[in-house]
Amino acid sequence: MILQELCKKEVARLHPHSTITEPSRGARCNGAQRSASQAEWDFSLGGRKVECKSAQMSWQEDGKRWSVRFQGIKLPRPGFREQAPFDDLYLTIFSPDSLYISKHDLRTGVTSNGKSTGSCGHDIQIRGARRQECWQTALSQILDKLLAAGHCKLVAHIDLSATPVRVFLAQQMEGMAARQDTEYEGVPLSQMTPALRGLRVEEIAFEVNRMLHSNCSLSRTTSKVDWVRGEVRVEVKHGMMRFNKGQRCWWCSFRNIKCDLFDELWLAIYSPFGIHFLKHPGGQVRFSLTGLREEARGKKCTSWAVKM
Repeated sequence: MILQELCKKEVARLHPHSTITEPSRGARCNGAQRSASQAEWDFSLGGRKVECKSAQMSWQEDGKRWSVRFQGIKLPRPGFREQAPFDDLYLTIFSPDSLYISKHDLRTGVTSNGKSTGSCGHDIQIRGARRQECWQTALSQILDKLLAAGHCKLVAHIDLSATPVRVFLAQQMEGMAARQDTEYEGVPLSQMTPALRGLRVEEIAFEVNRMLHSNCSLSRTTSKVDWVRGEVRVEVKHGMMRFNKGQRCWWCSFRNIKCDLFDELWLAIYSPFGIHFLKHPGGQVRFSLTGLREEARGKKCTSWAVKM
């Protein structure tokens, strides 16, 4: 959200005579009104619909390289959609010391996203050279692929240490930090990305399962589930407790659950007190559909706590 606001600020600065307006929310596939964060584009500039996407530079251990990946972009492609819900696409690369905002050409680095491409959109992934561990060199390679090899245009380079930028970020952060930020301060795993934390929780769950079923053989050779205990296929999903300021309650959700692939489902609630492992009772208890994404990504299981 903060990077989106910063992108909007920079785009507005470059077009001082154009009016910026908020998007119309529209309706979901079930007819319900979208929330403000679910609008099909982020803002309009002089009548053109603008979409902003951001990505942090990340290290890919398997490929030994740095990369950026922008996700969920509904681009016009044969077999998926005839036209995009936006006119212009801006990408913000978040590096350790700077932000690079570029106007994308709607072609460079575009990749499909499996079965979920139709409902969730395409990805844009740009990689540095293999075995290039220096992030500064890799960043230059990534920018070169975007701007020189592709037809994207650099809009802004923002130094994160500059005083005006730090003031703007502080203003955006004020009142935006969720209550869980304080509650999780100093808690193990809290500084990890959700993907990395998920891997660590899975490893812990596997060891717990090993202790509970010491007389059974466990295998992690399959790619469809997290492990197999005897002939039982086990899947574990983790969710972080979060505080909903609007409804004044804590909640936890578990996503992308493909019910037909496993026999036993473990739910791991990551809280400020520790990790709580629960075995799901099976069936459709507490599952909710995820609209058009259900077929590609599975169902979602959500648990709400008592309002405070």
